[in-house]
Amino acid sequence: LLFGMTSAWARNPYGDWCRAVGLACWWTLVKSRRIRREYPTGRHFRAMFGIGPRRRFPPNTDNPWSYQASDDDEDAVIFEMWSALACMVLVGSMAGGAVPIIPSWMGALAGGASLAILTTRKDARGDLCRSAGMRVRRTMGLAWTVLMDDCQMPKLTGTMTRKILDKILILDRQHKLQDKLMAASSWGFNLVQNMIRQARGEPMEDDDDDRGDRRRNGNNRREPMEGDDRDNRRRDGNSRRGDDDY
Repeated sequence: LLFGMTSAWARNPYGDWCRAVGLACWWTLVKSRRIRREYPTGRHFRAMFGIGPRRRFPPNTDNPWSYQASDDDEDAVIFEMWSALACMVLVGSMAGGAVPIIPSWMGALAGGASLAILTTRKDARGDLCRSAGMRVRRTMGLAWTVLMDDCQMPKLTGTMTRKILDKILILDRQHKLQDKLMAASSWGFNLVQNMIRQARGEPMEDDDDDRGDRRRNGNNRREPMEGDDRDNRRRDGNSRRGDDDY
């Protein structure tokens, strides 16, 4: 957030990219008013608690899976059951994974499955979930259109990516980042491999540093050769003759 706020004032590719993202978010928020009117949720929420009458969504059909908008129908809306279901599963997974009491993967599965079941119900709860799912689907499509067409995000992203790659290459020539990254990757791979071997009960594989240390120690502990034995015997014979002369 701090990087985005500071970069928005910069007159460089980073600033252009941050300003485009902020402008896209604002335009999406402004243009989504029509989507909120087309896919209301308040009426379905009230009907779920029995405060108001139920209004089926999608309208004028009992089977949302086979709904097709008709030109003659004044209440016809753009609706895709698979899109609404996928969006509600995504929302439920994100909401369930954010619950701090249970593991994130368990919360994501429970949240996604719960909203998926509610979306397929033929009551006010299902109407609410289907309307909310299509609202998310249309909002995501609107945001994508604004980013790609209005803000020219691919062009700005390409320019910023080239600048970042140039900076990385300059830092790599100065500080040898590639060698350090390869060494860190090799160390992490060896660590994971040794953990797997330890879990299986297999002998662990030593890394390159340990093998190099053992090789150097082996060279220092050189075994005596035949010439060394002759020199030792010659010195022993000379010492014994010296003792006899004495």
